[in-house]
Formats: sequence, structure tokens, C-alpha cells
Amino acid sequence: MEVFDLEEDNFIELPFVFSTPRLPVASESVPRQEDIDRWPHLKGVTVVEINADVGLLIGHDIPKALELSLASILPNNRILAAHRLELL
Repeated sequence: MEVFDLEEDNFIELPFVFSTPRLPVASESVPRQEDIDRWPHLKGVTVVEINADVGLLIGHDIPKALELSLASILPNNRILAAHRLELL
């Protein structure tokens, strides 16, 4: 999959993606410029407001997505996990 900015100048390839029939995201969750302006480290970042439903999330809840996809192929190995925890 490839995504690009609104001007279609900058393309980014997403080699590994997950898909779902619908996204559990409300339009109220989409950041607006006034949200961005509250954070000093985001000074100079401008958000273009688009009147559309959320159809793509990039980098959202990656651990959960991996957990769901890997759960069926990784064995339950509590002993190894406990050992690694003790080493920490």
C-alpha cells in the first residue's frame, strides 16, 4: 500500500498493513488545529481539516494489531516469559 499527502507530492510505502471492515474511531477523536496548538512541541505544525469519515489509521494501536495477528501462530510459553521477566 502507498499513501501520500494532500498535494500528492510525498509518497510513503506501507509494506505491512492490517485491514478491518470498519474502524472504531469517532470523528471527535480526529485532532483539530486548536488541539495541536495546545502542545508547545508541535509549534509550527498545521493540520488541514477534512470533512470525511476516518478510513485509514497509520500507526494506531500497533501492539494490539500484532497481538491479534500473532496470537494464532505463537505458542503460549509462560515459563519463558516468566524467566525473561526475572532477568529484567
